[in-house]
Amino acid sequence: MAWYTFVLTDVCVSTWKVVLFVGVMLMVRGVCR
Repeated sequence: MAWYTFVLTDVCVSTWKVVLFVGVMLMVRGVCR
């Protein structure tokens, strides 16, 4: 059960990092344009 929770948390954190990175890139592109 513990390893399942760890994997689920890791996937959630990875998804959050990707979403945050995309959001920052869109903001930078919007400011530069």
